[in-house]
Amino acid sequence: MKFETRLNENKQVMIPSYYVKKYDLDFEDIVEWMENSQGEIIVKFKKNVHGD
Repeated sequence: MKFETRLNENKQVMIPSYYVKKYDLDFEDIVEWMENSQGEIIVKFKKNVHGD
């Protein structure tokens, strides 16, 4: 599945609603961005269980 998003004027990106629902994301959950050795970006979603 492929989605495209666009940076807004504050250089922020909206998470597609498909992923918000699939991973039950909520305010202050964490989005982790990693770059692998081929230069590909890997995005992971993590629940903020500590309320940080």
